[in-house]
Amino acid sequence: MRRFMQASRSFEQNLKRRRILDVKFAGSSPGTMLSKVPVSDGLLAVTQFFPPRRAPEDATRKPPLLMINGWTCPKYMWGTLLSEESPPRPRFSIDREIIVFDNRGIGESTSCGKYTVEQLADDAASILDYLGHSRAHILGYSLGGMVAQQLAANYPDRVSSLVLCSTTGGGKMMTPADKDFAKTFFGAFRSWIDEDPETHRRAARVFVKGCLGSSNEHTLNDTDLDRLVSSMLNAGTRTFAGMSSQLAALSWGGGLDLSQMRQPALIVHGDEDRVLPLTNARSLAERLPTSRMCILRGHGHGWLMTDESSGSAIGRFLSDVDGAGELCAL
Repeated sequence: MRRFMQASRSFEQNLKRRRILDVKFAGSSPGTMLSKVPVSDGLLAVTQFFPPRRAPEDATRKPPLLMINGWTCPKYMWGTLLSEESPPRPRFSIDREIIVFDNRGIGESTSCGKYTVEQLADDAASILDYLGHSRAHILGYSLGGMVAQQLAANYPDRVSSLVLCSTTGGGKMMTPADKDFAKTFFGAFRSWIDEDPETHRRAARVFVKGCLGSSNEHTLNDTDLDRLVSSMLNAGTRTFAGMSSQLAALSWGGGLDLSQMRQPALIVHGDEDRVLPLTNARSLAERLPTSRMCILRGHGHGWLMTDESSGSAIGRFLSDVDGAGELCAL
């Protein structure tokens, strides 16, 4: 929680300077860039590339990590998976390249019509093509986890491993949220007016509270909650049309034969997730042949806001895969 709050304050302090910081950072290390990547339908996916901190020769054998975010979540909204620096950067960039991007319809990426998970998976493949990567580890959060599974199914030779965070196998495998909860959680964005910041704050407050576990709600005061809401809103631009287009992708039917996926997989899930209950993670674990689970006790769908242990678990998993080429036991 402390790490997230520090990252939140850093984002708030640097919001007005972000463009300057991005330009400055882009010139501080060879290969670092903020790019508009052409994807299908003539759209552009705005992508940030972080080079490894160590000398390039130390990371030549390690595939990069592509991070795919969830519904309404821009490329910088990674909570405790970000460092405490100013500006923050992904914590896994010590010895590997990291790629984050705005899914179509969110942040700085362009949008057009309703989207499908299949389209979003193709966008991710296009980003890897643009950056010249034949393979990558794929980390997907919520909707991004669905995209990660589709990417692995459509392009199996391009996926080194999967980190599936707060997500579901979709379709018949999916255990949905409670109907009343879902009506409130998703319905809060129906009153979003692009030109009215107060409607943004009301919707974000419902979103943040819905992503917390019950234990988190008891430990956070109103100031903490307001800071989380501000951090969410400051992470990137949102529009009603873009969020609605992304929402269509959440109807993903799944149907993938997960038993045929040979990539090592780490499944990270809060045991108090009200958006996608824990049974979704268990269903994934039962079907993915080389998987391990990381259950975060007392945390909800948005454990990225409240848990500091997950980053280490993810880092160990990636190192295990890089070192052995296969899943190692915990």
